[in-house]
Amino acid sequence: MGKLKILLVLIVVLIITSAINQSMVKNDQDKKPQDKSLEKLAKPTPTASPTPAPENKNGQTSNSESQTPNNQSSQDTIEYVYPGSTVIKTEGSTIFLQSSADPTTITNWYVDQIEKAGFSAKSTVRTNTNGNILNKISASSSGQKIEIEIKRTPNSSITEIKVNIASN
Repeated sequence: MGKLKILLVLIVVLIITSAINQSMVKNDQDKKPQDKSLEKLAKPTPTASPTPAPENKNGQTSNSESQTPNNQSSQDTIEYVYPGSTVIKTEGSTIFLQSSADPTTITNWYVDQIEKAGFSAKSTVRTNTNGNILNKISASSSGQKIEIEIKRTPNSSITEIKVNIASN
């Protein structure tokens, strides 16, 4: 009789453990679509090239149409992933990247991207202490705030990049 009670307790524990495990798996699956929305941020967005303005009879160009297709603002076309870098992971609105490129080159590229996108408030801090490089860029526009951290240690050939995009 005592062995039967132990067997019943073990079966109940097994059923409860199985139910908890299934709940956790379902919860993890529910989170995956949220992570997929960040894939859009992690992939460069193709942008349309401006179409040349039509010429009139005198060979002059007409200014009747905007140079930006569909009146798309330049902020929609900013790239967050440094070319040639590897996306390591995304957490919430943060993208973690790695690159073998020089930290100064990466920093200059991001500063250029931010300027092209027309962000108004910008701050760039560059530090190099005993070969430890830590560069931080912060920028904001009417609808977005971007914080970028670029770092490399003296004994590493890999530059780590962290890009955080938030809505204002």
